[in-house]
Parts: sequence; C-alpha cells; structure tokens
Amino acid sequence: MNNGIFVVHELTGALRERVRAIHRQFDPRLANSTPPHVTLVGSSGVGPIPLGTSPDRIVEALEPVVRSFPPIVVHFGPAVRFMQTQIVVLPLSPHGQLRTLHERIATSGLPFERSRFPFSPHCTLSFFPTLTPERARSLLAIRISEPVVVDRLQFFSTVHPQAPRRILELRLTGGDPAASEPSSNGASSHNGALHDGSAREDSARENSSRTSTLREGSSHDGESSRDGSRDDSTGSGARGDGASVRGASRDRSADT
Repeated sequence: MNNGIFVVHELTGALRERVRAIHRQFDPRLANSTPPHVTLVGSSGVGPIPLGTSPDRIVEALEPVVRSFPPIVVHFGPAVRFMQTQIVVLPLSPHGQLRTLHERIATSGLPFERSRFPFSPHCTLSFFPTLTPERARSLLAIRISEPVVVDRLQFFSTVHPQAPRRILELRLTGGDPAASEPSSNGASSHNGALHDGSAREDSARENSSRTSTLREGSSHDGESSRDGSRDDSTGSGARGDGASVRGASRDRSADT
C-alpha cells in the first residue's frame, strides 16, 4: 500500500470519454473513483513523491522541466493483461520523449519513494473485477488508435484509505512563448502551474494563478482496491498481441 504524490496525465476530449465508457462497461467502481488518465510517475520507474512535499517545492523543482518540453504525442498499444493478475491496461511505449520526461522528473531534485518496476506508462481499463474468460476476451480486443497528447501533468496526493485528491497541475510549455506572458486578468500564469484540485478543461486553467492552492479532491485509479492498493507495470514484455506481460507481479502494492 503506497501513500504519496503520483503524477498522471488526465485524458481529454473524445479519448477521455471513450476510456470512461470502457470503465463504465467493465469496471464501474473504477469509473466512479477516478478520471481516465495515464500514470507517469509513482507506480513504475520511481515511486511516488513523499507526502508533505509542498506544491511550491514541486513547482520550483519541475518548472525548468515543463518549460523545456512541448506537448508529447504518443499512442496506446493493444490492451494487455498482467500475468497472474486481473488488471487490463493500455500500454504506452516506455521510450522516447515520454521516458525522457519521466527521467527529468526523477532527477529534478525532488525526493521519490523506490519502485521495483521499470518505467511502464499505461492507462488502466479494468482494475477491480475478477475477469471471466468472456470479459477478458472483450477487454483484450480493445484497440484505441487516437493519439494521446500529453500536455499537462496532474499531481495527486494519496493517503489510504482516503480518496486521492489533486493538488497541482503543470503545463508542458516548451516552445510556447505565451506561456510566460501575463494572463488576461493581469496575473502571471506562472508557466501554467495551477494549485487547483478542480482544474477543468477550459480557460480557467490558463488564468489561475500559482497561489490558488485548492483542497478539493479528485480521485486517481488504483490507489485503493479490494485488498489494499495495487502495483502494476507493463514492464518491457508488453506484446502487441494482447498476451500477458512478462514480469508482472502478484503484488499490487502501488497505483495503476
């Protein structure tokens, strides 16, 4: 059971709604507890940022990182099931710019817990239910071709058994001169850093100031489960035919 601050990218637009529909069909509990997202930091590569790390410290450490990265476009692989688990995910390639971003975050000077799994970004499709053969066949047949545009990072504070809450959002603004310009209300957007647990997909994201810290909660999947939280990793053995991922563990002690 891992407590800490996890870094994710919440899906947006039609892609968000498509994954949400899959959650509702195959895992209603997951659908009701978290927005569709890709897990980037906390469950693999490195563990979560320790609780008590302030949003201001995170912004200070990561502002140079997000300023240097433009939005990253990636694609999901075919759905896979973890060996000896009931979890089904859409994996993303652990290489390229996404890995570079992960490594820059991991070496930013922030503290991180340890993770036993190699970096394996993914979007969980089914987490809680026991998979019947029919359900497994349906989930493993899922293919999503729409690109994932990673342009924002959300930070979730997780203390079991409480629901995770979003404490911060940062925009990837590399190559965007407007990112450092004053917002329309005269306040600096501070490179898109929002201390805002209720950040939405609208212009409020662009005009919120750095100092507006929220206490409002938002859930993040995999932080709680039938027997505690789970850890999963697609590892390096994710195969394009939907087969089980090599090296996946029965231990589900981190988030998905």
